[in-house]
Amino acid sequence: MPPSIFSQPQASEDNPGGGKLDLTKIRLLVDKGWYRLYEDEARGLWFLEMDRSPAGYVLKCPVGCWFKPLPGKLGLKLVEYVAEALFSRYIPQVLTSRSLMKLVNYLYRYRSQSCTTLDRYVRLIAQFLKWVREDPDRLVAGCFTREGLLDQKAVKELAQTIDLYLGELQAEGLASQTIASTKAALKTWLEINGITLPRIPTPRIRHNYSPRAPTPDELAKVLEIGDLRAKTIISILALSGMRVSTLARLKLKHLEPDLSRGVSPVCINVPAELNKGQFCSYFTFIGEEAVRYLKLYLEQRRLGTDKIPPEQLTPESPVIRTYDRDPRPVSSKQLYYTVSRLFRRAGLLREPKLGRRYRLCAHSLRKYFKTQLAARGVPPEFVEFMMGHKTSTYLDVRSKGVEFLRSLYAASGISIKPQTRLSKIEVLKELVRSLGFRPEEVLVKHILEKPHRTLVTDDNQLEALREAIRHAIRKEIVELLEE
Repeated sequence: MPPSIFSQPQASEDNPGGGKLDLTKIRLLVDKGWYRLYEDEARGLWFLEMDRSPAGYVLKCPVGCWFKPLPGKLGLKLVEYVAEALFSRYIPQVLTSRSLMKLVNYLYRYRSQSCTTLDRYVRLIAQFLKWVREDPDRLVAGCFTREGLLDQKAVKELAQTIDLYLGELQAEGLASQTIASTKAALKTWLEINGITLPRIPTPRIRHNYSPRAPTPDELAKVLEIGDLRAKTIISILALSGMRVSTLARLKLKHLEPDLSRGVSPVCINVPAELNKGQFCSYFTFIGEEAVRYLKLYLEQRRLGTDKIPPEQLTPESPVIRTYDRDPRPVSSKQLYYTVSRLFRRAGLLREPKLGRRYRLCAHSLRKYFKTQLAARGVPPEFVEFMMGHKTSTYLDVRSKGVEFLRSLYAASGISIKPQTRLSKIEVLKELVRSLGFRPEEVLVKHILEKPHRTLVTDDNQLEALREAIRHAIRKEIVELLEE
């Protein structure tokens, strides 16, 4: 136990003695490597020491704070949740606040335990508290009488203050969605602490931010300038439709056994804990293009580069890793930054107007997946399933099985770069296209009409394309005879 972290503790309400501590009474409760939790048995306090991020990076502003202990194993989990979700500057404020810890407990126990949600709520609440120059617990306590009853006059005044604050945000040019999110965060925090606000009107939500899907040519340009790791990231996101947060936590075991067996398209099994909201598990696919980049990237990691030493890959290895010497999964923020940097280098980003966002971002790759499959005639319920959405048709689609969706995905022909070598199938596709039909829609329709087939082979595709050609010729002959 490093004594330096306890040598000069700040005097506070919980520690009136300042630096007069009995180190023999302090014991280690939790050591996660990136943070440590101690207990001062003499004073009944906990101390959190955090010098690294959950990904293992050294913090510029290490965390060290005393706070009142939380009961049971749940208390330890809540501390870990706070340490994992928040920036270091917010951690002491939350751990030492009874009202904010109630919010943490609510999001952990009754919601999805999303680190993103907790971070978002705490940021919005902290900005409001900074604006009103008030401590969170004092603000909550001010809404109650000495007898513990709700002071309706104080609640009404608080609602007016919040309404004024939302007006300030609107005057600053913030998007209506941001204003609505701020109101929702404040309302949730106060309701959990027993304060029900009267109705506060908010501006009608207008979508100032309108992201678009990149074109295949734009993505092909991005692939040309990116290194092997970047090519893998772009191709997986664009051809699987998964979220950035899912790819950041994806492991090689989630691509097995297809990746090892050479099956294509490769099925990616996404468990519920990797999906947004943890509502449901699902599976999606990546085709030859993404699989080729992925295999080359994994081989590069096995051999090592000038940036990373040789790596022994296991089923628990991350699909995308950092450039650190020790293999670590990349974070969502790093993936967002990587994709944005590639878009910028490709000359696809234009500076947005004040208060707006870029129209191309990492989420645009997910939009690319949706628009490409929809344009190829894949029914929307199947597209939504492969994007991890739990719709009313979720169970119906899942009951079709992996092989049926694999066939549907393969028949769509989704890709980034156009095929360079024309096979017999491609020749027939061109012929079908010249007759006024979309070959991808022909193949998808063929799959849907014959759901008993668990695998679409080249012969199946040839059969469908030939039938489409015969149908077009028959139709042309009939029209000529009628004339």
